[in-house]
Amino acid sequence: MPKKSLREYLKVYRSLLLDNILPYWNKHGLDREYGGFLNCMKDDGALISEDKYMWSQGRGLWTFSHVYKHYDQTEKISDFIKKTYTFLVSNAIDENGDFANRLGRTGEKLDGPISIYSDIFTSIGLIEYYHATQAKEALEIARKTARRIARRIQQPDFAAVAPFKLKPGYHLQGVLFLSLNMLTPLLEEISDPELEKEADRCLRLISDYHMDSTRKLNIEMLDQDYREVDFPGGRDYVPGHGIECAWILMLEARRKDDDRLMDTAMKILRWHIEKGWDDEYGGIYWWLNIDGDTPYEKNWQCKLWWPHAEGLLAFMLAYEITHDAWYLDWFEKINEYSFKTFTDHENGEWCQRLDRKGNPITQTLVLPVKDPFHLPRAVMFIIESIERQIR
Repeated sequence: MPKKSLREYLKVYRSLLLDNILPYWNKHGLDREYGGFLNCMKDDGALISEDKYMWSQGRGLWTFSHVYKHYDQTEKISDFIKKTYTFLVSNAIDENGDFANRLGRTGEKLDGPISIYSDIFTSIGLIEYYHATQAKEALEIARKTARRIARRIQQPDFAAVAPFKLKPGYHLQGVLFLSLNMLTPLLEEISDPELEKEADRCLRLISDYHMDSTRKLNIEMLDQDYREVDFPGGRDYVPGHGIECAWILMLEARRKDDDRLMDTAMKILRWHIEKGWDDEYGGIYWWLNIDGDTPYEKNWQCKLWWPHAEGLLAFMLAYEITHDAWYLDWFEKINEYSFKTFTDHENGEWCQRLDRKGNPITQTLVLPVKDPFHLPRAVMFIIESIERQIR
């Protein structure tokens, strides 16, 4: 028996978005003077730095463009996303069409194009900005960037995945499923045979090489020949990536009307929640080892907000698609854990980093940012999924 009806969950998640998440970001994270986000900050909103990592800037553009289209069409939000769009396209793109990794507050380039994730997430943001404003130039920049990304990641010496490190020519599944996360909404708007071919290539590499049906997990890193690597860091995998990959594949399967791909997505989702869940303390582990050994990542036991946000999104979407109560049961399990442990009752929003037992930690694990993306995106997608189900 579900613990809440879908209508009750709809009320919970609308309140989380409108009464908690958006007030937090409106108070702390928006740079209304120059555009973009001042999100190098602590959970209480205290600013650490005015640096603007494009990873978060593009994500934030997606979030507030989606907010504007679906939840808050006020002039204040309209002005902010337009200023953010102008700030990003005026300052972050170099002569080759690649995006900087990091800008200063007023737009000066602090890093070059050392992270393909900057390009991917900014393109995702540009597509959603187009959805919100019908600005065709944003869609065209996203199309050109997507083509450039496809060419860059296929180069034999590709290694631009900051803040992570990658041996030149090696392959990360995150680059593939995040590229799909960009390509699916883009190809819903445009016809581009080159990008359709790239979407198919990403799908093939994920299913033929990164999926390991024997171990029932997706391998993060492969060598130049798409074989497993034997150095310690290359033996780890990220359960949250499997979960995120799964729902991204669901959306692509829906776009293609591909039942086989949908079954693959559900299989990946099941694998990673069953392996990734901490049966003793609850929650989803950050990193695990494909051989069952102790992971190379020293903070592997940490519980981060983003895999749980991705899990909530993935399991509600899977329930919408399949009507299988198993997925709703997992949604409720992740929901219960997340609201109990991540909710920041003092400051609002969610704490982003916890130890294994659920206690907040302050150390930086990847980037020194509080990210305006995973949680609000998940919450909005959950709201919209429930609304489709109860019509």
